[in-house]
Amino acid sequence: MFYSKPYVAAEISNGGYFAAGGRPNDIYPGENTTYTFSNGTFVTVDNVALLKWDFAGANMNGIFVARYGSDGSTTPNRVAFPWDSAGYPEPIITSNDSVISGYYLSGDDLEDVAVLSVLSFEPDSVTEFQAVAQNFLVEAVRDGKKKLVVDLSANNGGLILLAYDLFRQLFPQTEQVGYTRYRENEILLSFANISKKLVPINFDPTKASDTQIRANEVSYNYLYDLNTTDQHFPSFDAKFGPFPYKGSNFTALQSWDLNDPLTTTDSRYGIGIEITGYGTRQNFQQPFATEDIILLYDGFCASTCTLFSDFMRNQGGVKSVAVGGRPSTDPIQGVGGVHGGLLATWENIYQQTQREMGLVNYPDPDYLLIQARRPDVSPMRYSSQAGLNIRDVILPNHVDDSLPAQFVVENADCRLFYTKDMITDVTNTWNAAANAAFNGGKCVTGSLSKRSSKSRRQRRQVPFGPKVERAKTVQVEKETVVKDASWRMRHGQKALE
Repeated sequence: MFYSKPYVAAEISNGGYFAAGGRPNDIYPGENTTYTFSNGTFVTVDNVALLKWDFAGANMNGIFVARYGSDGSTTPNRVAFPWDSAGYPEPIITSNDSVISGYYLSGDDLEDVAVLSVLSFEPDSVTEFQAVAQNFLVEAVRDGKKKLVVDLSANNGGLILLAYDLFRQLFPQTEQVGYTRYRENEILLSFANISKKLVPINFDPTKASDTQIRANEVSYNYLYDLNTTDQHFPSFDAKFGPFPYKGSNFTALQSWDLNDPLTTTDSRYGIGIEITGYGTRQNFQQPFATEDIILLYDGFCASTCTLFSDFMRNQGGVKSVAVGGRPSTDPIQGVGGVHGGLLATWENIYQQTQREMGLVNYPDPDYLLIQARRPDVSPMRYSSQAGLNIRDVILPNHVDDSLPAQFVVENADCRLFYTKDMITDVTNTWNAAANAAFNGGKCVTGSLSKRSSKSRRQRRQVPFGPKVERAKTVQVEKETVVKDASWRMRHGQKALE
């Protein structure tokens, strides 16, 4: 409800989610909003619309339809919002888009605390995001910082493998477990059949055609992904079963093969970086001990952010602080958004059906089925960005009961209320989280034991990765990745704004 500097910095709203209407902001809220206070007084404020898109010149039906009434594949230029200054302190290092930044705290018992602010996992540059995180962690260790706050405020997800990489930068020797599954339907199985027809069992990317590579580098291909024993699926049925669960059919559990360069380093099909913990990035050392890291939430974390959160909490053992919530002293969850494994918009789904049909010829049976069952384009004329989660995340401790992560309650270890000084200065939020985590500060609900000075003295002082010269920003090579619909369906997972 409150004004939020992280929301402004992440360009999610011009002041706070309440001010912008929240996620269901396509629902008309009426002409005004009335705030009633406990003493009986009230204030009524007019609701004002902010246009996301540029309607300049679209004053005739023909122009409007040509620009906005297509199949949803055209993205108009966004109008810049009248953002206030983000109000963050001067960073030690930041990406050019300010998506990821590093800071140092000051004051009593806080001089050894670093803060890594991750506003999103959807940066302008994947390579820069990775480099900024690495650079900052290296410099923080060299500068004698012993503790780390990872701030996930306003983070609504982004590119899946950046969550994997950031986790492995913090826990390079802990191999993450990330299982997902699809609910099966006829179109999904048609996609799978098309890949099966096009991709040979002895697939060799150095000899394969572009069509074969594209058909191979999708999770609909049974030869892609790994099973729960970290092996490739031996057969089509081993992956696509079906596997019944509570009246519905699903695929087998699957995880990313991060040793596949076409998924990672390849500049055309992959995300464009090598994931930490694999290949040439296997010799990193852990920069901070588990007990010296705290996750900070504002309840907004969603999509890829939830994957990172799961890795950090359930597999890294990191504790968490959540700020805000309704006026009660009940525990709250830090992750308030979708816990799914892949978000697909109507536009994504429609374009993917077009892509799959383009891989085979009429009258192939799968071509005909997709043609008959593909989404109607009419709703996209109103919103191409509406979408749904199409992959369940199954946490390692729920493999046996198959309960999706969406239905697992995970309360933060410590809850704090916002105070006035937190609203006006984000540093005060970091200070409050750090004091609760490391200095025995009180929580509204929950608790975090004070870290011992003995464990701090025993922290190693060695660098954990290659030395990189200190700078406010990092110079990286220009990316050549083509982020088309197919690429985004494979790599992207961002909650709808």
